[in-house]
Amino acid sequence: MQQEANSKYIRMTTEPIPKLICTLAVPTIISMLVTALYNIADTFFVGRLGTEATAGVGLILPHMFKKPIWGVYLAQPTADLFAFALALVLAVRMYRDLREKEKTELS
Repeated sequence: MQQEANSKYIRMTTEPIPKLICTLAVPTIISMLVTALYNIADTFFVGRLGTEATAGVGLILPHMFKKPIWGVYLAQPTADLFAFALALVLAVRMYRDLREKEKTELS
């Protein structure tokens, strides 16, 4: 697992930024295209029910694209908070270990 993390770090720090953006954006683009195709198929079949049903699908369509945005909007700050908390815990442990080491050296 450490090997994979190192290879990802090397990739992120050595590859040109435009190439990284393009390769990392491809899964998101595919996801949005699949969502759009799903909504087109949904509109086609719901359209057979009548104009009110088609209007309902048309009103919901923008919200279907907002769901992934909210996921990223909530996931990134949460990941940042967890990373900060983990760093804080590790810093406290290192500080305690250093203090204990100093106490044993002075004794």
